[in-house]
Amino acid sequence: MYTKTYMYDPCREFSIELLEDGFVKAFEETLHVVNHHPEELGERQQNLQDDLVRMQAFVDKLKNLEDLERTGSVKDSFRARIELADQFREEKDYHWLAEYIYKSCCQILEKGKVCEAALEIDVLERLALLEERRNNIDSALTYMEKAFKESQNSSLEEQDPRRRELNQHLIRVYQQLSMKYLEEQTISEIKKPKCVLYAKKAAKLARLSGADMKIKATCYALLGRAAMKFNDTKRALKNFQSYLKLSQKCNDVYESCIAYYALSETFNSIGDLQSSAEAVLKCQELAKENNFLVPAVFSSIRIGQLETAKRNFAEAHNHFEDAFHTFLSSRKHSLQLHNLCSVMCGIGRAHLDMKKYIANLQTPDPASHLLNERIVFKEDINMGEEQGTKDSLVKRLVEEELSTDLN
Repeated sequence: MYTKTYMYDPCREFSIELLEDGFVKAFEETLHVVNHHPEELGERQQNLQDDLVRMQAFVDKLKNLEDLERTGSVKDSFRARIELADQFREEKDYHWLAEYIYKSCCQILEKGKVCEAALEIDVLERLALLEERRNNIDSALTYMEKAFKESQNSSLEEQDPRRRELNQHLIRVYQQLSMKYLEEQTISEIKKPKCVLYAKKAAKLARLSGADMKIKATCYALLGRAAMKFNDTKRALKNFQSYLKLSQKCNDVYESCIAYYALSETFNSIGDLQSSAEAVLKCQELAKENNFLVPAVFSSIRIGQLETAKRNFAEAHNHFEDAFHTFLSSRKHSLQLHNLCSVMCGIGRAHLDMKKYIANLQTPDPASHLLNERIVFKEDINMGEEQGTKDSLVKRLVEEELSTDLN
């Protein structure tokens, strides 16, 4: 027996009205949606009226679609169905409905009611974009590769804007998958480095499809990161150099800045401190000229680290302070950047304090002779003890800096 809730459900009333007006297909589709997605049609939402408004729009559109089919305009009806799904794709709470409509388009294609490769490609591509928006990148890849395969078998011209757009979407999905596995995979999985696989696929498609230089540049950047992940510094260096060259060609100053920083890290990993310093100085120059906050902060820290490696602790401390000053001057609120700058300044001060401590031990103040008669100091300072003292200083300073709240 039907309950009162069922009897007076406004969404079901729409279905009854459709049947009374003779829209049989619209009735069946509306009833299917109501029965299979009740939680999305009101119960889960705070504002029921919003759902009813959208439901009314959905029902009205189904009426128009059925009218078009009755007059023989099947393709027009199909395109209107795609447009309806596009509208719901823009609303997070209605991604399920967009998916339903796109898949209904696929069913129409499978039944042969519409036979046009371009329309099939459009539907598959839109399903991929929907899954990408939902962060289901693996599913997005499945649909996007199907669309790409169909485009390869179709009569679409190489320079057709739809083919070019599809290529760009597929490159982006490959890049997102590469970045996903770049964060997840470890060295132990080096036999199957998926991050490298998808980075190579993105670069290959960018090259073969004649993608613009910015897209090609980002592909080389990703290849460089993937190579660094698995300690292939030679390949990483080559890819980052290509990344820089292409970024400069298309006058992308920000990407050029990042490319210099990536090169600095790579040179540093192979022990070429001179080349590392030259690259990071160029990064810092571009960052400060163009007010790029993050590259400016990181380049100052990198220079400080290089000076630390040379045991130029005073210079290193100045660069760490410069990084912190740059961040504070920007008035940006980033707890991560604030803590990073605080820690590096603390480490810089620890090195300075350690240097002074060692200098005092090696050249004691004459006024402390009387004290030295009672306290015996080792003339030959053991390096292990020195490192232990430094580590404890660094640990204490880091803990102090991290406990400081962001103003």
